[in-house]
Amino acid sequence: MTCYHIGQSIQSLERKLDKLTEMMEAVRESDLVLWVYPVYTFSVPFQVMRWIELIVENNLQDAFSGKWMSQISTSRHFYDHTASRYLEEIGKDWGMRSIPGHLADMQDLLKPEGQVRFESYLEEIEWEMGVTKPEADVSAKQISLITDLLEGDESLKEMIEVYKKNTTAKIRVLNLNEISMKAGCLGCLNCAMSGECVIKDDFQVSLQSFVQDSDAIVYAGNVENHWFRSVWKKFDDRQFSNGHRMNIVGRPIGYLLAGAKESESNFLDVLTARAEVGHVYLCGIVSDQVGGNTTEQTETLAKKVDWAMVQHPERPVNFQGVGGMRVFRDLIYESRGFMREDHRFYRKQNLYDFPHKKRSTILQGYLIGWMMKIPAIRRRVMPNLKKTMIQPYDKILEQRRSKG
Repeated sequence: MTCYHIGQSIQSLERKLDKLTEMMEAVRESDLVLWVYPVYTFSVPFQVMRWIELIVENNLQDAFSGKWMSQISTSRHFYDHTASRYLEEIGKDWGMRSIPGHLADMQDLLKPEGQVRFESYLEEIEWEMGVTKPEADVSAKQISLITDLLEGDESLKEMIEVYKKNTTAKIRVLNLNEISMKAGCLGCLNCAMSGECVIKDDFQVSLQSFVQDSDAIVYAGNVENHWFRSVWKKFDDRQFSNGHRMNIVGRPIGYLLAGAKESESNFLDVLTARAEVGHVYLCGIVSDQVGGNTTEQTETLAKKVDWAMVQHPERPVNFQGVGGMRVFRDLIYESRGFMREDHRFYRKQNLYDFPHKKRSTILQGYLIGWMMKIPAIRRRVMPNLKKTMIQPYDKILEQRRSKG
């Protein structure tokens, strides 16, 4: 692995083109380009953006063509997803193949669960690049395939058939056009108290059987008028009967889309946001309008869902998930006397993670603030502040190295 510290060397790279050219030779010889950066104001830091400009100004983008790319970012999750998308767009412009990034909290690596998620990320990179791609035994697993397939939907039908041929898991199909859903959500809020929808039809049983009682879920739908067909919205809205409770946490999911063009940015954003808020593992989105060979992409999605069902990988939740859950958390806490089912779930799952409960962290902040008011202490601390901040991470890395 060759590592370049762009942030530290950007001024030198601006002055000396030979150093930039030398860097491009290393890129040409590599299989993977890994971007590692902190999130600064909605995107990557200036130094990274300036480096990208230097690549374009000197017509060096061809060095990246065909390479795999991924990214590791650290932040407090404030718009970390927009920084990630920026680099994905740059990679697409340069002809690169993107692997989902690891958008971590600043302190993730200090926690056991954060270390597990990082290991999952490394395993996903190896799987995507074909370094380790063993056949997953999923014969005992069950996939729910939820669709709105109608006669004449030939493209969607073909994608579903390709998917079925590329997994050995049991597949149960729920066609939304073939179940009784008498109406959409009535907004009556009876479910907030009871946890069940007052409309008596096939919905509640279908939700339990096909969504909650499965090892993975694949959604296969037609995209028209910038969204799924309205039967999907009826099914989605009725899920409000489950309140704001995440009932498929960690479950692998995937999408097969017929008619979804690359310009459907709002719709595609909703799909990724739903995965983040629901804390599920999005294996991929395949559209017959985007990205070339639909058959190959569908085959890859099927294999990745199989892999995820066996390996149970995890990812950090990005701004969409963190922000969405904070909104829900505050709403349910304020309305806990009425939203009893949600309140019971949030309390049981320890989702009331209000900052005022972190008393030791708050006291530590006050203590540091008081100390830094003293000029002599400030002059001594500030020059070594960065080194002090990363000391706990160095300790974790050293422990990992000693374990081999």
